[in-house]
Amino acid sequence: MVGNPQNGARNGGNKKSPRAGGRRVSKWQRTRMARRRMRVVFSWVAALLVVGAVASLVGVNLGHSGGLNTTLHQHPHIVIDVQGSLVDIPANIGIDPNIWKDHSMDEYQEMATMSPLHTHDSSGTIHLEMGKWHPCTLGNFFDIWGKPFDRDKVLTYNGDVSLTVDGKPNDQFRDLVLQDGQQIVIRGG
Repeated sequence: MVGNPQNGARNGGNKKSPRAGGRRVSKWQRTRMARRRMRVVFSWVAALLVVGAVASLVGVNLGHSGGLNTTLHQHPHIVIDVQGSLVDIPANIGIDPNIWKDHSMDEYQEMATMSPLHTHDSSGTIHLEMGKWHPCTLGNFFDIWGKPFDRDKVLTYNGDVSLTVDGKPNDQFRDLVLQDGQQIVIRGG
């Protein structure tokens, strides 16, 4: 006997499920399997939400949103050119007490032995390593270093100063918020 095609029954009305290995499956068992599948789906969704929440709390950037990068460890790069000569950026700015002049950012530091804005070498890489996020500016970096910087002065040079960020002119100067991967060029003269 062939079952009614409207209710999906075949072979005399016996429903068989491939999940059940071809055995008869009662309505109660089908409901139980559906609930189990829903619990698995909800568990995955909950796990993804938890991972996203934790990532946002610790400042992990999960993709470029076009907004401010608030990760706790970033590396912009700076080049200073004064009248055609590149200036060496000293190693250990914000680490060595002799070149750690301003301590106004200390509340954001990750370790007591270094400013949240510092250098490790003379490559021009500025390290932003913070215990809690705060927007760090180019002006903050120069303050920590103890050197002057603005539209009309950089280090010992007095006169017109230009600033480019990632190859584009920028007029923020001291107010430029430092971001991971920025290529900052300051030219005096």
